[in-house]
Amino acid sequence: MEAIEQFDLHYYLRGDSHSMNALVRNKCEREFLAAAYEIAATLKIPLEIESFAHSEGGLKERWKALGKNSGQLSLILTVIALYFSIYPPTDKELTGLEKEAKQLEIEKSKLEIQRLRREAAETNGQDEELAGSIAESLQSNGNIAVRRSNYYKLLDGYDMVEAVGYHPNPNEPNPAPEIKVERPLFSRFILRSDKLPVEVDDNAIVEIFAPVLVNGKYHWRGKYQGKIISFSMTDPKFKRSILNKDIHFQNGTKLRCVLNSFRKYNQLGEVVVTGYSVATVLDVSEAGEAYIETDQGRSYRHVKAVIDAQHELFDDSGSAVR
Repeated sequence: MEAIEQFDLHYYLRGDSHSMNALVRNKCEREFLAAAYEIAATLKIPLEIESFAHSEGGLKERWKALGKNSGQLSLILTVIALYFSIYPPTDKELTGLEKEAKQLEIEKSKLEIQRLRREAAETNGQDEELAGSIAESLQSNGNIAVRRSNYYKLLDGYDMVEAVGYHPNPNEPNPAPEIKVERPLFSRFILRSDKLPVEVDDNAIVEIFAPVLVNGKYHWRGKYQGKIISFSMTDPKFKRSILNKDIHFQNGTKLRCVLNSFRKYNQLGEVVVTGYSVATVLDVSEAGEAYIETDQGRSYRHVKAVIDAQHELFDDSGSAVR
């Protein structure tokens, strides 16, 4: 580590106080630093942050940031400050983050980050437009957004803090102004839900270990993609066929099915699966025998084929393909 810069995190406290609850402060800074390191990792810019003597004025935490390149280090500190101050301008955009971007948008964001990463490698640290572009592109990163949400949720629940300020590179001869976020805006950064859209695998193979052969809301167990899962069976026709003893489970019985995975972000910003359900059983293979298509599987594939054919008739603008 060679380059050294400074970063101020400034708490504006009610009644011109110079002290705040130590537990709240430590929790806030844990989330802030976790997001900062995630931003640096995303951009592949080396970053190490050390505590520095803090000063009063409200309460100001000063950190020493160390890196290999002064320009990159200066840039990453500006990106961190902007990321914590750029909030979604509409509820629709915040909801869009909670629902997760479509795959095409995710790939586009990755390509944009790669381009910006290349530019960051060549910067002298004075490019505020580049820093703003990077901060905007990081808005779709759920891991960082959850950490930022945790941070502002803590501040929002502690009414001593009236505002928070971010000041990258305050020790420069002509530093940029501090970026300040007032208390009424804290809620704009807080995610309303940690749930993600249901992930659907419409060609899932599940080897059954423990079927449920009686009526009731009991969970099945099986192996999916090499791991043991517990899942609910929500295919009513398949459940009726079990009660009618049309299906005979043996060692090695497998289902090809439509499997729903229910997901959410945990407090670390990681995506975790909270449960599974089988919506439609497409085919059944008993003890290594060939798969036999179910009636509902045939209907599902027919409807899917019709929908896919309709999509092929139209281009992205909605006009029929000629």
